[in-house]
Amino acid sequence: MIKSKFTFKAYLVIFLLVLLVVVGIVTLLYVNPKTINDLFQLEIATVLVVAFLFIALLFNELRTKIILVEIRNDFIEKRNYMQHSKTFRFKDFDSFATSKLSSETDTFEYLYLIRANKKIIKISETYHSNYSELKQAIAKHVKCNGEVEFSFLDEIKDAFW
Repeated sequence: MIKSKFTFKAYLVIFLLVLLVVVGIVTLLYVNPKTINDLFQLEIATVLVVAFLFIALLFNELRTKIILVEIRNDFIEKRNYMQHSKTFRFKDFDSFATSKLSSETDTFEYLYLIRANKKIIKISETYHSNYSELKQAIAKHVKCNGEVEFSFLDEIKDAFW
């Protein structure tokens, strides 16, 4: 049995999300604008920024990538931050593919378990410290479909659809 382990970055995303919500609430409660027009503009801008960032982080990162993964024999279990769990048989997947995302300082790999051309489980080297171990275990059960180009547009689509 192999269980995923989070990296520091995974905990950092969660901390930043909480901080963002607190800053948004404090800003709305304690900023004292001079006119009603200033208040209206400030509230609209703050609410829009906080809402966009909250939704992007919550649905994209927490829901799909910062997940606990447990591999047992012919099964893989995925559990998200709300402890919603789903177990799959490896034979239910058509293949897996990898993708690389580069930053200024490093390159991180993502692994997608695919069924019917849909990314069902996403495992990220960014958020899982034992990514290589998870990838090796998956490769024993599911055929590799090679590398696909990383697409932010696909990530956004996956987050909302």
